[in-house]
Amino acid sequence: MAFKCFFLGSVLYLLLLRGVHANASCGSCAVPHKYDADRHQVVYKVGVLNFRGPDSAFAQHNRTFADYLTATAGQRFDPPVSFQMVPVNFQSMFDEAEKGTVDFLYLSPSPFTCVEAEFGAQSLVSHISKRVVGGNTYTLEKFAGVIAVRADNHEIKTLQDLKGKVVASAAISSFGGGAMQFREVINAGMSFINDPKQMVFTGNQAQIVNGVISGKFDIGFVRTDQIERTNDADGNLVDPNLIKVLESKPNFLNGVPFPFEASTQLYPEWNLGAMETVDSQVSREVQAAMLALAEHSKTGEAIQACLDANVSSIATCNNLEEVAPNARCDTTVEIAAIAKDAMTNGKYAGFRTTQNYIEIRAMLQDTGFIQKDEVRNIWKCARPAFLYEAIVCPTGHFKKSKEEVENGCAQVGLQCDEGHQCVCNPCQKAFDVDIFPMSSSDSSNKTTQGCAKMSLCGGVEQRETLRFQAIDNKKRVGAVMNVTVREGDFEQRAIPVYQVDTHVYEFSVSAQRVGILILEVFLDGEQTPESPLRVQVYERQCSENLHEADEDGNCVCTSGAVSMGNACVSVGVVIAIALVPIVLVSIAWVCWYVDKKKKKADLIWSVKMEELAFDEPPTVIGQGSFGLVLLAEYRGTQVAVKRAIPAKGSKEDDLFYDDDTESSTVNRSGQLKNKITANPNGQEDFEDEADLEDPLKHSHHSRNANAGTKSIMKSGMMANSGGHSSGFGFRGWGVSSYGRHKAMFIKEMRLLSKLRHPCITTVMGAVLETAEVPMLVMEYCCHGSLYDILRNETMPLEGDLVLTILCDIASGVRFLHAAKPPVIHGDIKSANILIDGRFRAKVADFGLSTADQKVALGTPYWMGPELLRGDSLNNAASDMYSIGVVVYEIFARKDPYFGEDPNEVMSQIVDRKINKRPPIPSSCPPAIARLMKLLLSGTPSARPTAAELDHRLKELDASKVAPGQNPLSHRIRKDQPSDAAARNEFLYKVFPHHIADVLASGGKPEPESHEIVTIFFSDIVGFTNISSTFSPIKVSKMLDRLYLAFDSLAEKHELFKLETIGDAYLAVSNLVRDQQEDHVKKVAEFAIDAVKAASEVPIDVEDVSKGYVNIRVGFHSGPVVSNVVGNLNPRYGLFGDTVNVASRMESTSVVGKIHCSEKSAHLLMAQAPQIPIKLRGETTVKGKGTMKTYFVENGN
Repeated sequence: MAFKCFFLGSVLYLLLLRGVHANASCGSCAVPHKYDADRHQVVYKVGVLNFRGPDSAFAQHNRTFADYLTATAGQRFDPPVSFQMVPVNFQSMFDEAEKGTVDFLYLSPSPFTCVEAEFGAQSLVSHISKRVVGGNTYTLEKFAGVIAVRADNHEIKTLQDLKGKVVASAAISSFGGGAMQFREVINAGMSFINDPKQMVFTGNQAQIVNGVISGKFDIGFVRTDQIERTNDADGNLVDPNLIKVLESKPNFLNGVPFPFEASTQLYPEWNLGAMETVDSQVSREVQAAMLALAEHSKTGEAIQACLDANVSSIATCNNLEEVAPNARCDTTVEIAAIAKDAMTNGKYAGFRTTQNYIEIRAMLQDTGFIQKDEVRNIWKCARPAFLYEAIVCPTGHFKKSKEEVENGCAQVGLQCDEGHQCVCNPCQKAFDVDIFPMSSSDSSNKTTQGCAKMSLCGGVEQRETLRFQAIDNKKRVGAVMNVTVREGDFEQRAIPVYQVDTHVYEFSVSAQRVGILILEVFLDGEQTPESPLRVQVYERQCSENLHEADEDGNCVCTSGAVSMGNACVSVGVVIAIALVPIVLVSIAWVCWYVDKKKKKADLIWSVKMEELAFDEPPTVIGQGSFGLVLLAEYRGTQVAVKRAIPAKGSKEDDLFYDDDTESSTVNRSGQLKNKITANPNGQEDFEDEADLEDPLKHSHHSRNANAGTKSIMKSGMMANSGGHSSGFGFRGWGVSSYGRHKAMFIKEMRLLSKLRHPCITTVMGAVLETAEVPMLVMEYCCHGSLYDILRNETMPLEGDLVLTILCDIASGVRFLHAAKPPVIHGDIKSANILIDGRFRAKVADFGLSTADQKVALGTPYWMGPELLRGDSLNNAASDMYSIGVVVYEIFARKDPYFGEDPNEVMSQIVDRKINKRPPIPSSCPPAIARLMKLLLSGTPSARPTAAELDHRLKELDASKVAPGQNPLSHRIRKDQPSDAAARNEFLYKVFPHHIADVLASGGKPEPESHEIVTIFFSDIVGFTNISSTFSPIKVSKMLDRLYLAFDSLAEKHELFKLETIGDAYLAVSNLVRDQQEDHVKKVAEFAIDAVKAASEVPIDVEDVSKGYVNIRVGFHSGPVVSNVVGNLNPRYGLFGDTVNVASRMESTSVVGKIHCSEKSAHLLMAQAPQIPIKLRGETTVKGKGTMKTYFVENGN
């Protein structure tokens, strides 16, 4: 004991003297991040799910998630940050996540899937478990569920035999000992909660194994390897042969049979995830630290082995260069010791990149533990504080009362041991037809029985409507329901019944007289067993002042009040009316004075016609609602000038007139009509004043770069076409209409002249001279609209440009919404976003203030469903919905719902059940996809505000916003082997093993982020000439010879071959193997050998005088996202700016040369200083500008 204390003291002393060990072979470690108080926290909390109490959780995991993360990820910040472990249970983890009091969560797959769905948590790493069973050690990334039965129980052979048996599970919220097996029971057509005679929840899986062996339980649900590591009452391991596994399934992991027998498919192990609020720098450092845990632990084991062998030389054992020469550069003696303890306490084999958890969500949906919250438009898991709340009854049943469920087992003479929870048939079959009175918030997911025969089934005021729902629990096909109602002495009458879902009907009743209504319900002509029912009718409560209900429910004036028009007015008010004329005169004088002051202030923005200089002939830069948009010069500055409202006279000699102005042209996307109002019947009216005959036409079309500068002004008479905003209206206006809209234009100009922001189009003034048509003078944006750029196939969209545009849009709209009063845009779309000479986005066509708005305005496909239904007018939330559609445009680079029938699209958008929205584009990165879903929420209050959107976008960097591309991908040939084993072998050849596992099981791999890889590109110089000179067969044979040589070199240098496209060859390092310390070195050495190998491949083996293959090479290092895209011909590809830069390094290289970026060059200097490199200088790279690049010297 004394020696151990001496040893620990010596270790701490040496740590203070030695500092951080840096192995010379690994190069220099990265510089720590500068602590930023706006982005980082001093302390990060890691919630750890505990099933056996907080003390057990601390003993097992505190060393990992507090000590280890603080010593590794925490030290990557200057000054350092720290990590703290917080035990959570199944209920408290939701509370902590909702309050934001935890930053990371280490959970089993089932609860993590819930947190991911509801709170947007992001999985960082997945747990690899270490299991020692029967003297064998297994490292497992997945596990499964076991349905255990005693081996000599011959009565139970299939899952169907579960009915009427005593079944044990760990907990209703357990994953391996519950949910996995529940899904299998449901798939077998049974109820795991109601079909067993007794369902027992023990809280301990070892008790279940012993209970099955003893005969206490007929069936037990446990996880794989639980049987093999369970001790009996004497402390000895139980004999696995005493138990048989029901419904055994063959499972494979990484192409190898799973070592334990299971009843379910394999599911991923526990994982560590980050909440959305955690900064990406912190998440990446935590992920890197967890992935490095096993390596640090190996160094700790080496130190311990040295101490065990040579206890007298502590200093020697702490010399990492001697004891662990291959240790990581960031390993210290302290970190190694902590990592070793963490691995031992946590029983880990390590951590790996995150696995696919989609199948777990499907399982939770199947078992009813996760359901969609239609109000918040998110998936939400059940959060039961008690067992009763967690019970989900099968279809056609309802849950008994809490008292009945709690006493159910005792009533049938079944015991429930102390510490266990038990239920016995907690669900009861519903009536043949359940009838429920419904409030506006009710749904069809009823948990209680419907109204009994002749019971009082709801109440309603006079002349109000009460809605009922009827559910046919017998599920009769094609059944017809009829309902009659009798009110007092009135005749019996039939009321309409609507079938709203399969076997679900709705009807409504109303009455005039106070009393009782009698309802009779018939199904296929026969009265249902629960009919008739009674409904109470109450006296009407009149909401209007000075009103009361009469006998028939009509609201009439009370005594002491008289009727004036449609209102009741007291006598005192009538007297006051006599004073109104005096007040009106006073108001008129005040209005005249205010108007005079306004006109004087208007001189600030008034522009005289002679101040505008037009080219001769005028330069047309676009097409507006009421004519051409012209380029002009105003006080030495280029501006865009357009007519603000339609002309009142002849078109002749009109500067802005063009033959196409009044003609209709077909909209790009077949978008609908312009102005949208709601009629009294609640249906949508789509009205286009420009063209009432054809809903697929609009009145103007973008002609060139500045076409986005359409109409900035709007009013209640405005009509918006499918593709661009129109102005105040169109044809058939008289002089009176012209004057009215000119006055409205002046009113809007007074608002617009005060608005100044870098991200909104500056309105410089207006021409309002008597002899001239009103004209708007605006800032000129030389690159036109965002719409034009998105449809320009030659215009690449990189992450930094997309992020800038999105931030500018959010900033501009935030400024408008923050105005007093708020300025609601009402028509945000890509055509109304202009791009200036610095490629900064500016919001245009704003100006719709809320004060004068009478109808919902906008372009239909960009309008929120609440506007289309007529539920509300334009507001800030509807603007945010429009931004969500713009996000779709940016990443899809096409109009929403392109090629679909407009009328059908509109009906599906407003239908709350269909809830149609633009799909998430395949190129849309996850961070933006989450924002797009929130912006397109059917619930306006759930959408982020402009300020929130602006804040979230500013937290992102270009790599998280870059549109995904698919220039290079791993293609599976259509002539794959027909034999299943050969086909699986083929999958494992062309895909990384963990990806092939998912594909082989029929799953869909999740995208994976890689912090840094090095990508190699090569192509054949003169390949076009070779292709035109030689036959296709000879060309293909030449490529085969070349690529066989390259494939052999790729295996030698441990590179992953990703793709060949024509004469291009693509390989990558540090993607499927951990090559963090030498990935650039491996690519450089591969490139040197590849250039040499290519020069030895003859173009034509039959005539070597034709010469040999010459290639050029380029490579670059950086972050990427990998993913399998498509399902008909799936491809494994890399996405991100790193791929583009690597391709540019190759295309700007020269014959026989190896060209690389500055980042790769610096990494190569550190990883392989013996490989010579040479500065090439400044190189112009497409899409990136000027870059400093290097040549790797290879003797050429």
